[in-house]
Amino acid sequence: MSRIRNIYLCEGETEQKFINTLKSNDLLIKGKIDIFNFAQRDISKIVRKYNYRSDYLIIIVDTDIFSEATICENIKILNKNKFKFCIFFQNQNLEDELKICCNKSSLINLYKDFYNVSSSNEFKQRFIKDNSLRDKLNSNSFNIIKLWSNGFELICVLSNNRCRREKIIIGELYE
Repeated sequence: MSRIRNIYLCEGETEQKFINTLKSNDLLIKGKIDIFNFAQRDISKIVRKYNYRSDYLIIIVDTDIFSEATICENIKILNKNKFKFCIFFQNQNLEDELKICCNKSSLINLYKDFYNVSSSNEFKQRFIKDNSLRDKLNSNSFNIIKLWSNGFELICVLSNNRCRREKIIIGELYE
């Protein structure tokens, strides 16, 4: 039997940096990371590069800008091709997710407490370049238990609409 290969699909470089940091500190399971916007792009264009028998897709979805139709169609494609996958819906985007996990009252507080900056773009640039991101997360009381914990409402909306008959798994990871 072949060994399961975990593959993270995330929207961009900021999420890639974040996931790499958590994996390197054994807070997330090991796995390859590919940048792919599951909420806005057609997965059929890349699905052939994965093996449904041995690849487990861990999909991180931003909810600030998304197409419900695209998400549902992508889920249908994965199910049709017999992939094992789970989906984590972020609360808006990574910055909002960090705000929750670090117990910040606002995004401005998050930006200032991490890098003493005032904009999302400055924050992302510094975040991606940060060589001691784990220390930064620790000093801001990062709580992984809160990570990707607010997606249930969105999945219920999707389940009650177009994705009703599709198999959707939230938060189940294979090692």
